[in-house]
Amino acid sequence: MSILDLQQLLINLDNHEARLRRLETQEIGIATIGGFSLIEERTPSNVSETVFSNIPGTFRHLHLRWITKQLEIAGAVQMGFQFNGDSTANQYVHSNHTVRKNLGDSGEGHFISSGPINLIRDGGITGSDVDVPADEFSYGYAYIPYYITDKWKVIFGRSGGWRVTPILNVDHVMFAGRWKGTAAITSITVSIFLGFPTPLFAGGTKIALYGI
Repeated sequence: MSILDLQQLLINLDNHEARLRRLETQEIGIATIGGFSLIEERTPSNVSETVFSNIPGTFRHLHLRWITKQLEIAGAVQMGFQFNGDSTANQYVHSNHTVRKNLGDSGEGHFISSGPINLIRDGGITGSDVDVPADEFSYGYAYIPYYITDKWKVIFGRSGGWRVTPILNVDHVMFAGRWKGTAAITSITVSIFLGFPTPLFAGGTKIALYGI
């Protein structure tokens, strides 16, 4: 091997090592910021609930994101969360803080609800009223930290959207809750309730579960 060949080989090795270092840095960066891994996305339609089951225990935290709409025209329809199929009363404690803006009204209303219940509830869900644009959906996200520990589990997040209750308004909700369960969370039931007749998810609804 000539001197020139040896020099070129050393250059190639240096370049290869530099590429490996860049790849390692990228991988470390992803792990450091806690990249989101999609576990499952569900698209419920004409049903009142959907269930994320067989949630793997390989993450530290869970994260939910959604755009939702319900088929009921009016009513205080809300969305709720249950874990591991537990619907026992007083197993959950929730708190909702709602800022409401009535369209055509210059003022704002602030509403707070809290207490024990058989699920943790989010704010209202946009309905299919004729005054609501067809492409208008509620939106939101929620975190469930340390879902595999042997401690009580918590969930907290934000949501918002148009509602008809009975007049058209816009809600922004901050919510939090606790489930008095010490088992790892292996399933999450997302449902809508408090309507008449029984509310149903409308087509176009998307709810995604991520692991962090």
